[in-house]
Amino acid sequence: MRELLMISSVFLGACDTPAPVTCLSSVSGSGKPVATIASLSLDSAQLQTRFAKESLIYQKEHASVEQVREFVEEQIRFELLVRSALERGLANDPDVIEVAHKAMVRKLLQQTLPDMHDMTKSPEDRSRLFARLLDDLKQRYPVAMNEQELAALHQALQSGRESP
Repeated sequence: MRELLMISSVFLGACDTPAPVTCLSSVSGSGKPVATIASLSLDSAQLQTRFAKESLIYQKEHASVEQVREFVEEQIRFELLVRSALERGLANDPDVIEVAHKAMVRKLLQQTLPDMHDMTKSPEDRSRLFARLLDDLKQRYPVAMNEQELAALHQALQSGRESP
């Protein structure tokens, strides 16, 4: 978890402007739509990908045409809720941004460091892989720390521990 926070801070420090809301918007499929919600279409490939992410139990329970229809209706409800959330500006909510950042970091680590969770590798090897990634990122995104503000933060954290 500490590694995730370190990478998050590297990325957050590199952001000069907030990402556009469209990054959280769903993308229409390029095939024939199975379902359409306003200008968004969900095609078979997208729905198959979403279905594959469900548990095996869920997949087995949704074997009939009617149950597949229920699955597609669930996806439509989900997309309607996403659109409503975006319209209400929730893409700019700090909690939503924090969760999105954590998901992006998790995905980045899965893509760039697939061996990080390979338990056949030694902890030292995994630490070296992670350190190499951080070094590369720090070269791309300069990092600076204000020692005075760090000391003030430390003081605030220490005094916070003492209060009930």
